[in-house]
Amino acid sequence: MLQTAKKKKYSSDFDADLIFGQKYEEQAKAMLLDKRSTFEFKTERNYWYKTGNMAVEVECYGKPSGISITKAKYWCVMFVYNGKLFERRIFDVPVIKRLVKKYYNKL
Repeated sequence: MLQTAKKKKYSSDFDADLIFGQKYEEQAKAMLLDKRSTFEFKTERNYWYKTGNMAVEVECYGKPSGISITKAKYWCVMFVYNGKLFERRIFDVPVIKRLVKKYYNKL
């Protein structure tokens, strides 16, 4: 009886989680398969592993660069440690721009 109760609860939660997950899987597929999607790729090497931070370039030699001038819709950061890809994350560019605006010069 306890096993049946656990299974039923699990099944109910699983079904809800499955529906929730499938919604976002479809969004991810659409993003990756849309020929109009544009990406800017950046690679973080080793130091992120110690700090937990990633760098976002805003300017170079006093001129806007990186996130400030990108035309991309998505910002993909690859986290590499000891020469191996650890993970990659994809951000909507407007999200990164809002975070930069909020925290730039506050570190």
